[in-house]
Amino acid sequence: MSSQIKLIYGFILFLLLLAFSLPVSATIQKNNHSENNNTAQNLYFSLKKNNLKAIYHYLSVYQQEHQADPLLIIFSQAKLAYLNQRPGVAIGLYNTILQHKPHFFAAQLELARSYRADRQIGNALLLFRELSQRLPVTSPHYPEITRTITELTRALSWSLLLSAGSHYTDNYYQTPLPKAHCLHYSPDGSCYASLIPQIPHAALQWRSDWDLRRLTPLSGSHFLTQHYRVSTRYDAANQVANTVTLTAKTGYHYQDRHTLWQLTPLLEQHFSAGRRFSSAYGLQTYLNQQLSPKWSLGGLAALRQHRYQPYLHSHSGTEYQVMPQITWRPHPAATLYLQAETTVHKKNDPYKHYRTAALHTGLTYLWHPFVSQSVHAVYTRKRYHHTHPLHRQAREDLTRQYSTTLALYPPSFAQISPQLSLIHTRNRSSVPWLYSYRQTEIMLRFERLF
Repeated sequence: MSSQIKLIYGFILFLLLLAFSLPVSATIQKNNHSENNNTAQNLYFSLKKNNLKAIYHYLSVYQQEHQADPLLIIFSQAKLAYLNQRPGVAIGLYNTILQHKPHFFAAQLELARSYRADRQIGNALLLFRELSQRLPVTSPHYPEITRTITELTRALSWSLLLSAGSHYTDNYYQTPLPKAHCLHYSPDGSCYASLIPQIPHAALQWRSDWDLRRLTPLSGSHFLTQHYRVSTRYDAANQVANTVTLTAKTGYHYQDRHTLWQLTPLLEQHFSAGRRFSSAYGLQTYLNQQLSPKWSLGGLAALRQHRYQPYLHSHSGTEYQVMPQITWRPHPAATLYLQAETTVHKKNDPYKHYRTAALHTGLTYLWHPFVSQSVHAVYTRKRYHHTHPLHRQAREDLTRQYSTTLALYPPSFAQISPQLSLIHTRNRSSVPWLYSYRQTEIMLRFERLF
């Protein structure tokens, strides 16, 4: 018998002893003495045998005989059911309590735990999120709730993303058209690269992701984190072959009331048209520090080594990335963030060296436990180190991207969360005839947690 069950049993027996010690009239005590003894004995034997059905029955009899708080008795019954691995029974009892006391925190917390034990991940996640918004970071339950949210959102998940939109692109190395402008001539006088007027066309894509994230407790606040992902992408409009990406990260995870830190080696493999296209390996670290109930400071740093097939050897190289972020929660349902990004790509081909500086900002608002909306803006400056002979000048791209997303978390609907996004991107390049473009996309994403 576990220590938790023993504590519950001791608590129930304490209630019995306390009730028997209350002053009552001698006449009533004499008439009910045998009944009280029978109830106490039957409850005691039921506890010893761990007979849940009998325990529930005699607890109800005890409540009727001694006019005890019925919600306290139901709470004890629900806790016993949960500890005896009957979360379905516990869920029904906790819901009964919350119908009478909707803001009973202990019952809400136990109900969320029971949802998780019953594999009702959607309901558990909704309730844990609601509790995290109401609790201050100084609450003794806050670390458990935030850690549980992390574990639930990082369990096995599947998402399907459908993307449709229109964008302008170029056909850089296509056969020159009669009126196309030649950018570079070969020694024999033929045109090597030509400019073809940009033509808007529809882009249809789909992407499917399987994500498995696990936190394995080591001791106290120390965990082993594991992340495995399989992504499949297909571009129907441009007839791009299926691209499959395998990602694996396993490392150290630390989390207490104010600090979350991860250090993970990573490995990626990319396959296209049935053969390995490229690979990447490196080291990544993430830190988040809760400064106050409303402010937190975090950041990510990564070092990656990219390796491509021999015919794309010029793309191989090293990537450095740093992304600090500050987050503000002015309201329990609102989150505002500001993130900076610096990325350096050093490749075998010096003409492909470039540096990126970006600023990300966004706001997320939870209108209802089932509905949230977010808006994001990204401003990016990308500069190449060397001037390519075909470009005739140093290339620099300025990109602006704006997006809004509406996400639904219905408790039913097979625990599938639909998310609708509208994304608009504008890229202005110093080589406009090749790299300037506009793009508008509508994305529909379905996500399910298992």
